[in-house]
Amino acid sequence: MSFKSREEANRYIKKLEKNNSVKIISKKEANKIITPNIKLNFEFSKPEAISSMIKSLLAVANEININCYDFNSILSNKDGNLYTPFKFFYDKDLISNRETSEILHCVNITGNSATNSIIGYVEYFSFYRYIFCISTDYYGDDFKNTYTINPLTGKELDLIVKINLTPEEISEILSPTQKNTDAIINQYFHILSQIQYTSHSQLVSTILNKCLEEYARQNNIAKEDTLINSKEDCLKIANLAAKYLTPLLISRNNMKK
Repeated sequence: MSFKSREEANRYIKKLEKNNSVKIISKKEANKIITPNIKLNFEFSKPEAISSMIKSLLAVANEININCYDFNSILSNKDGNLYTPFKFFYDKDLISNRETSEILHCVNITGNSATNSIIGYVEYFSFYRYIFCISTDYYGDDFKNTYTINPLTGKELDLIVKINLTPEEISEILSPTQKNTDAIINQYFHILSQIQYTSHSQLVSTILNKCLEEYARQNNIAKEDTLINSKEDCLKIANLAAKYLTPLLISRNNMKK
């Protein structure tokens, strides 16, 4: 439909609105309505969540035949949920061989005869980091067990967790403290950028494989036998890549705005 002038178009729109009891809005106004402000919620310390983390720590300890209840633990049960003193921990990085681009879950339990303590460490998505005090009255041998996994790929990781807290740092766990919200938010945006990079890299790889499959199908050959022997072959694959990659590039560009 075309109009001779903007005024004629506006009259037509007003007529539609009147006859149909609707309000026709611009694309800019629509974007404001369908794109709500993003609100970040970093609440991960509800009793059920803390209890779940403690159960994970006990399970990792049980793997090496350590029953934390046997060592004067300060574990308690509140309304059906396990509890022990804990704090959000961003004072230092306890994972010594961390890959900054790796997203991970980590559960570690460590018994330390020097500080007479059993300390647990739980990290989710590389930015929720908790330290738990299981016991301050431990007099057994040193022990340690760790379970780490990349939640995006399901791959188990071989990471070194070193819990070498001082008595003063352990004492801080036993005292209620405020969570370091700024540190959590900074980690959140760092990890978010890594997830976006990983997902886009995987998508690009998938698209390029799809290009090769379509090129092979068009030329009645197996994908494994695809060879780029000429400028013409190169252009054909480039055109296919452009066909599939253009929507991705547009969406990525919109995401940056």
